[in-house]
Amino acid sequence: MAATIAVGGSCRSNRASATSAPLAASHRPGDAGAGFRAPGFGVVDVGVRGQAAHGLAWGLALENAADRRYVRALTSAENIWQGTRRRVHAWVEHGW
Repeated sequence: MAATIAVGGSCRSNRASATSAPLAASHRPGDAGAGFRAPGFGVVDVGVRGQAAHGLAWGLALENAADRRYVRALTSAENIWQGTRRRVHAWVEHGW
């Protein structure tokens, strides 16, 4: 069995439309009455994964590659959830 490698990436933003540019996200209302607004955001994730002989698979992923600080969610001016900072994930799997 030959080894295989796959490389991928994605952009995440707060935009609802798939046709919008992810890094040009607009402000969004923070409450039902739009009494305050949170800034838009866009982050980039990248990863690589591979599969070797004998059921061995591995992967490495980098979330929020630019380490952007952003507001992930908010329900009021006092309840603000910051987005995840840069994170690296590595894994190895074996199946039989």
